[in-house]
Amino acid sequence: MVFFFIYITCKINRSRKKTSTILTYSIKIFSFFALLMNTILTIPFFSIFLSALICFDDDKIHGNTSCYSGIYFLHFVFGLVGLLIQIFFALLFNLLFIDLNPYSNIPFSGPQSRLGLIKLLIKFALPLYITLDYKVKLLKLLKRV
Repeated sequence: MVFFFIYITCKINRSRKKTSTILTYSIKIFSFFALLMNTILTIPFFSIFLSALICFDDDKIHGNTSCYSGIYFLHFVFGLVGLLIQIFFALLFNLLFIDLNPYSNIPFSGPQSRLGLIKLLIKFALPLYITLDYKVKLLKLLKRV
């Protein structure tokens, strides 16, 4: 999708005439997808990929699949590749799209803060915690105290 987006923008820059409607709406669709990937879809995708990577024998996610043998390695490879692609796109879209103040008259008036990277780290840490503590042991331990 990134290559297609780059191709569309290069085609617009090369043509001196009015851009076509298809190219304009393609860029709008890709921009909408980038905003979704940067805001809403980050946590579900991280959760899916992390649950494919982390396996316990008694979890309900993997069902009858035995951990670290057989078909699990296929799940592991696809989860790892998907996680790396997701992290790449999350960092790319975080740097390219500023969504901190969409109602500002001057959206690029200041340097980009590190707040987006901190949000991304939190969006990664929450699914990691949920995947690792699927039996809710930490919450039960905190209730005892």
